[in-house]
Amino acid sequence: MVNKIRVVHVDDQAAQLNTVKTLLTSFDNVELVCQFNEAVKARDYILNNDIDLAILDVEMKGKDGFWLANQIKDSKTIIVFLTSHPQYTLQAFDACAIHYILKPVTAELLQETFNRYEKLISKQPARSQFQNEQINELIGNYFNKASYPRRIFINNVHKTSVLNLDEVLYMVSSGPYTIFKLKDGSKHTASKLLKIYYEILYNHPDFARIHRAHIVNKNFVKAILRNKHKITALMIDGEELEVSPQKREEIYEMIGK
Repeated sequence: MVNKIRVVHVDDQAAQLNTVKTLLTSFDNVELVCQFNEAVKARDYILNNDIDLAILDVEMKGKDGFWLANQIKDSKTIIVFLTSHPQYTLQAFDACAIHYILKPVTAELLQETFNRYEKLISKQPARSQFQNEQINELIGNYFNKASYPRRIFINNVHKTSVLNLDEVLYMVSSGPYTIFKLKDGSKHTASKLLKIYYEILYNHPDFARIHRAHIVNKNFVKAILRNKHKITALMIDGEELEVSPQKREEIYEMIGK
């Protein structure tokens, strides 16, 4: 017998509670254990019961979804957020590699959530401490909107990695993946398009997208090389990354040339 995914859903809107309840009836591998319309009771229940997955609305009256996530982050329960929030919130989620469902909820979005859950527990069975880091980073990023993320969490098929942004030399697009090159020479592959990281780092003072396939950390650009056919950014590791014609003035300004 296949173990079902035990789910708790928290939302202060009755319509959302009913929608999710109805949608979950179509999943044979999922058990909706309980629903709550406020965070405090949900916290007490989750911490005292065996719950695999908590689907939390971000914005609720009284204590919100971030408060609840902070309360249960040390448990074995995986946290997924429901949100209709502005783009900044979505960027904060992406930076921390935390899964979110963008309202309105559909069966397809829930299926994706359960697929991700299955992959996550298969590669990171001891995940409580790591989720703790992700939630702390998310809350820090969200409530300090004037600052920039210091770290980024990236997912691939095998694991989730935490990278310090001040150690990232550049990012390179590779089909549906993004490759991060670090100061220590290591490379890390993320299962997301480069444009996702461009959106996360759009206002970051240290990063610039110099080409549709490249984002660079300006602190590690050694020189700008010019020849008859193209301009490239020479990075401190010796890699030359092409600069698109539309980005040439930006790269000159960025490195003070």
